[in-house]
Amino acid sequence: MTIKRISNEAFEKIITGKFKDNTSCVIKFYSNSCPLCHGLRQEYHTIAESFDDLFFYAFNVDEYPHVERMVPIKGVPSIAFVKGPPQFSVNLLEDPPAEKAHEDMWYHPEQIIKFIKENIK
Repeated sequence: MTIKRISNEAFEKIITGKFKDNTSCVIKFYSNSCPLCHGLRQEYHTIAESFDDLFFYAFNVDEYPHVERMVPIKGVPSIAFVKGPPQFSVNLLEDPPAEKAHEDMWYHPEQIIKFIKENIK
């Protein structure tokens, strides 16, 4: 699955459950100035390719400075899983303990994959 950058308008529709598709999606929150976000970029693409039934999005928080009003992210990178209707929900991937964080991309790929699989159920 390819990753699409989403606009503020599309983000708001997805995060409030006002989208037509009943398909779940994964959103990576990033900033252009974040080295960990850049480190995660290729791995996120690799993960997206292994899930045919999900949409994968990237959302630049620099373009929407009040994102935390919609989703309680603590920083970037952050990963959210959004379940489509009829059981709409937004779940955030927990940050790893600082001593276990991947030094180049914050999350370990296995952590992201496990989070996605747990939320698909």
